[in-house]
Amino acid sequence: MSRTRSRATADEVEARRAEILAAAARVVARKSVEGTRLADVAEEAGVSIGLIQHYFRNRERLIVETFQSSIEQARAEWRSYVADASDPVARLRELLTFCVTGKTPFSQAWGLWLEFYAASARDPALRLHVHSVMNIWYALFAETIAAGVQAKRLRPRDPIEICLPRILATVDGLAIQALLGLYGMSEHTMEAALIRTVAAELGIDESELRRG
Repeated sequence: MSRTRSRATADEVEARRAEILAAAARVVARKSVEGTRLADVAEEAGVSIGLIQHYFRNRERLIVETFQSSIEQARAEWRSYVADASDPVARLRELLTFCVTGKTPFSQAWGLWLEFYAASARDPALRLHVHSVMNIWYALFAETIAAGVQAKRLRPRDPIEICLPRILATVDGLAIQALLGLYGMSEHTMEAALIRTVAAELGIDESELRRG
């Protein structure tokens, strides 16, 4: 009986921590890393500042764990997007879809990542986390493109180590434009522009990268 009660308590603690981290992610996306206060997160999560301090000790630790939690969620989502796609072109299509229409709303997902990019330029500890997650992201694309080349489905105009950084830079650049509403860029036009760029880089018809 005591074990069941203890386990339930542990599950409740983990659930509450997850709620606080999700609230912190929303606040960071709106207010920036530097602008996020424990009071803001407490209000967003509907808990006391003391409870946040109990779980995370201080603001700095909360920020780091928010980023780590976001990384784990992104990894899980990336895996779910490509798990059922054995064809490399289908996997590539799913990865491009994730860039624009993942499970998290576009403004929150990209707002959060861009805030962490900016903060990592001034924080070496955060920079290590950014490097870690971006290396995983790079590897997913690199493996997919390599498989497509081997299957003679993709014909990159340059070696992968040259064309892939251009592709990923395009993803980030278009996301910034869509997030800020620059040059008429939206999620829809971002997806179209991304497909066109990737198709040209990898020597494939755009129609093969469009959904549906």
